[in-house]
Amino acid sequence: MHKSVLFLSFIGVSLLFITGLLWPDNPAVWLASTSHQFAAVRLVLMGAFGMLLVTAPPRSIILRQGIGLLALVTGLWTLGVTYDNSMKFLDSLALLEFSVCAGIDVLEQTGEEFLQTVSGKKDAITGSKRNKATA
Repeated sequence: MHKSVLFLSFIGVSLLFITGLLWPDNPAVWLASTSHQFAAVRLVLMGAFGMLLVTAPPRSIILRQGIGLLALVTGLWTLGVTYDNSMKFLDSLALLEFSVCAGIDVLEQTGEEFLQTVSGKKDAITGSKRNKATA
């Protein structure tokens, strides 16, 4: 199910990207910024969504940390700029959508990791195997 949410989010950001570049005077994008800076931000988000769609979970830790950091920074920046009323409505929704979807996706554990953590075979924080004497 999470791939469908990522795919639909990718389509939404792609539509904003394409309509903002090709038809900036279209009434559909009146609530979105048509500047080239936001087009670049949307392109980066589309790349991150693409990486999440192509790779299967257990992803590389570097990919998870990079996209998680991007999601955190994007979410904080979006909330701050929206609070100051300097970001348009559809941009706020698209960027917050990316932050939530990507953040949840990179925090997700595989079923095997979860079972090992619950059964006590693996430490939840460090990922190393627990020693019975220290547990």
